[in-house]
Amino acid sequence: PDFGREDDRREFKTSIAFPPGESRTPDFQKQLNHNIMRVIAGFMNSNGGQLFIGVDDTGVVSGIEGDLPWLNQDPKDKFNGQYTSTTDGYELKINNAISNELGELAAALVSTRFFKVQVDPERKDEKVFCELTVKPASSPVYLHGTLLIVRAGNSCRQLRNGDITAFVLDRMRQQQLGQIENVETTAAAETPPPRTTPQPTPPLKLAGDSSVAEITGYVPLVATPEKPEVNWGHLSFFADGGWQFGKPTQDSDKIADVQLTQRHRQSKYRLLQCYANGNVNAVGNLAKKTPKTKNKRYKNGWNTADQLMQVFACHLDDYLVIRSVDPDGVPRLKAIQVNEISVHDSLTAQGNTIVPESEAKVTEYQVVSERYSSFIYDIIVKGRYSGPGHNASLIRFQDCVAFLEQQKEK
Repeated sequence: PDFGREDDRREFKTSIAFPPGESRTPDFQKQLNHNIMRVIAGFMNSNGGQLFIGVDDTGVVSGIEGDLPWLNQDPKDKFNGQYTSTTDGYELKINNAISNELGELAAALVSTRFFKVQVDPERKDEKVFCELTVKPASSPVYLHGTLLIVRAGNSCRQLRNGDITAFVLDRMRQQQLGQIENVETTAAAETPPPRTTPQPTPPLKLAGDSSVAEITGYVPLVATPEKPEVNWGHLSFFADGGWQFGKPTQDSDKIADVQLTQRHRQSKYRLLQCYANGNVNAVGNLAKKTPKTKNKRYKNGWNTADQLMQVFACHLDDYLVIRSVDPDGVPRLKAIQVNEISVHDSLTAQGNTIVPESEAKVTEYQVVSERYSSFIYDIIVKGRYSGPGHNASLIRFQDCVAFLEQQKEK
């Protein structure tokens, strides 16, 4: 969908749990109870507006799925432990915050809807975002009981001192006139002069957008198990440098293998051969690399000048996580998107240096789906940076480490 840009009646937030630009540790008190409530209060004290959650600043749907595991990880919420991973649970979490931070009457001015959008048709990957429609209030709404917030262009600002008095008097006069107009921060005159009110930005209408579908009713937001994918074949690599495609093999000299399904035939998928020296060989066009004769060993399956640690078959948008230990014994951690790794035609290519052997010794590789990128945000590196990455022992990365361990258990 085309969300346009943030303006006087439209704002985007990626999450209700994670403040922007910080460690991926959930902080509902800062993000939901303050940052998001500030936007809602600004809309209420102005002309109303729409807040889209699960949409980034550029208008791209990032999804609210990353919030779901944390809905009941807010010890300051008296209802902690009662939220389900459903549309109802997500809406209830937001409504409780509105009632607590803006007042019970304010909650009646907000309506909530959920939509799903297919972000990658080839992978059948859908994401859900939330739309909050906020009506203007007839009397001032205070954030945390004391802060008066108004909308100013595409941002919110707090009124202070005389501006508060002017706002309240202006709102009282508008009540007497039976209408709500744009907020003015100048004191109302005894006999207000004629004026023209600029037309507010019209609300974004998603009902007629064929790329999105509204979710109604009590709907679980946790991804449901998909039907088993159609098997293509098993790719096995052996100690002598050989390889085989077909049925799984239990040969004692097998050192690595990966299951391929029919979707791996597509051009957006890569085979990653991950080596002990920190090199990764990304191989494309897998449909053209597999032999016509299955269950037969072939030579030249990998670069025997190095040690093949792990192999993966993954999408270009997925992330490769590399764990290593530097010469001082410090554990290192980083993630790079697969499409940042140069593709090669040969299974025996040396590949690209992702972690220089002189700077750290690789201990493990792991692939994380793009849909979980919010959980590894802090360790993602851009471009062709080839250092060992972040100090994994620091407190700020422990949530990320815990998530990676959890993913390995699945």
